[in-house]
Amino acid sequence: EQCGYGELSQSDKRFDVDVPLVDYMKKSFYKTASLLAASCRASAVLTGPPPREVCDVMYTYGFYLGTAFQVADDVLDFVGSDEEMGKPSAQDLREGLLTAPVLLCLHGNADLGIA
Repeated sequence: EQCGYGELSQSDKRFDVDVPLVDYMKKSFYKTASLLAASCRASAVLTGPPPREVCDVMYTYGFYLGTAFQVADDVLDFVGSDEEMGKPSAQDLREGLLTAPVLLCLHGNADLGIA
């Protein structure tokens, strides 16, 4: 369900240059990080009845791993070759999907020291 929401919210914001970075991050969670977070939590559960803290830590690990994967994928869309990506470079941009590199170029981010 969360992955579907991420795809729908991404499609809803096509060519929208006013998308805040926080909305991009939420979309990335729903599209990618939620799947990895749930998978990591499931791996803890499937190894036996772990303490709740272990499940929570595994979920958090998956959240950050999924978020990092999505951001790296978005950067590769600009710097990777067609062969590396398995799709044409800048395909997301051509489809109007404004990813982290584009949003940061458009708006900057004071927290990251990008004006």
